[in-house]
This record gives sequence, C-alpha cells and structure tokens, in this order.
Amino acid sequence: MGFSDQIRAFGITTSQAHDKVVRETTIALFTSVITETPVDEGAAKGSWQTTVAAPAEGQSSRVDPSGRMAIAEAMANTPAGAGQVTFLTSNLAYIERLENGWSMQAPNGMVKRNVTRFQRMVDESAARNRV
Repeated sequence: MGFSDQIRAFGITTSQAHDKVVRETTIALFTSVITETPVDEGAAKGSWQTTVAAPAEGQSSRVDPSGRMAIAEAMANTPAGAGQVTFLTSNLAYIERLENGWSMQAPNGMVKRNVTRFQRMVDESAARNRV
C-alpha cells in the first residue's frame, strides 16, 4: 500500500471514528436527560422526542415511566454520521418547571445538569474510538 493509500485509509478511519463519537455522545446526553427526568406517572419521561433538523412540534402523549421508549426513540432517530443537528425536545407544559427544580427528584434539573457533563461524555467516547 502506497503513502497516498495510507492517507486515504486514515481519512476514512478518522471519519468513521468521528461519526461514532458524535452518535455515542448524542445518545449518552439524551439518555441521561431522559433517565434523570423526574417521574410520577411517566408523562414527563415519555414527553421527550428525538428529531433531526428541527425540534419536535406538539406534545407527545406517550406514558413511559422508565424512559425506555423515549431512549429507544433517541437511539433510532440519532443519525449514524456527524453533520446533522439532532434535537431532544419536550413540549410538556411543565417541563421547564421540572428543569428549574420543581420536583425534589431533580432539584438541579436534568438538562443543565447533563450539559455540564457533556465534555466528559465526548472525552469518554473519543477514548473508546481513538484512531
């Protein structure tokens, strides 16, 4: 294999690793937000919707006390490659109150708390996908 072939192969490997890091980090962030959303009857966890290109419109009526369905949706809807904007949206009427500590189950919220962990999530995924 010549030098140009090695460079091309490295470019492909690097691009694939980048795609994996972006996807893994997105799923990790979304999963953490969903998991840490307070649960009473499951409406709040079930309200999280994962979409690409634009935030979800309307409210999900999904009841999902464990968050498994919302997490499965996040995994299914997160693109395989980098370069697309992926949204995690809840249009639940009281989701902002939950984020601002309304529930003793999540006094520090669930979004801002995980956004502060985002760099660690990226670093962990990058370490797993090192080229």
